[in-house]
Amino acid sequence: VNIVENTSEIGEADLVVACVKQYQTGGILDALQPLVGEKTTLMLFQNGVEGHEILSERFGEENVIGGVPIISSNL
Repeated sequence: VNIVENTSEIGEADLVVACVKQYQTGGILDALQPLVGEKTTLMLFQNGVEGHEILSERFGEENVIGGVPIISSNL
């Protein structure tokens, strides 16, 4: 596992998966910027359905995929 503190150390990625609370989405935009190139897809998983709009405004709707996690459990 390679761990960095600054995303600019990674460079452009093919796929970026972001999993943050909805209210944190705006705060990760600058950290995501160095990872995004012309062919990068951003995949956002949240318990909300509006976070992808925040990413789409910055990186383009065609580059963003939204997802909602579903957790099922039994006792």
